[in-house]
This record gives sequence, structure tokens and C-alpha cells, in this order.
Amino acid sequence: MEHRWGNRKPLDRADVEVRKEGRALGHARGIDINLGGIGLECDLALHAGEVVEVQLPKWESAIRSLVVHAGKKRCGLMFLSVPEGFRHRDEGKKVGDDE
Repeated sequence: MEHRWGNRKPLDRADVEVRKEGRALGHARGIDINLGGIGLECDLALHAGEVVEVQLPKWESAIRSLVVHAGKKRCGLMFLSVPEGFRHRDEGKKVGDDE
């Protein structure tokens, strides 16, 4: 079943911090993103069904996310909360670009 909302936008392997309950688990590389979630390249021990937070470059607050799938080198996260302003930035720009 498809869970994505909208078109994916490339993140050019941007550095993304992954946290659980406020504690840093490590860093991953962003592959792509849309309003519904993010694809990551990572070596972190994430498991489907786990709730984590992702800190995107140039964003003040982390985004609470559900791990939908996790493999050896890639994982897919569905956003559980979307910060104010995220929709505006997604239209025509890469997330994290300066306005």
C-alpha cells in the first residue's frame, strides 16, 4: 500500500540526525522527502513500528516519525507531525533551502 503524500523531493544526501525520546541515535543521509515522510540511507538499528524524531538541516524542531520499513542500508519514515511552515517549503524548493 502506498503511504506517500505528494511528489518526493531529493535531499542530496543531507545530514539528518535521528533521535529517540530526545536521545541521539546517530546520523543518516536524507535521500528524498515529501509531506508524508522521508527516505534515509543509514546504518542505524531502526525497526519497523518504532517512533523516532528526525532533525532536518536548518529546521528548529525535530519531526516525530514512524519507521515504516528498515533494511540494512535504507529506511523509510512516515511523519507523525509536520511542523508549521513545512508545506510552504515543500512547494518548489528542497526542504532545508533558505527562503
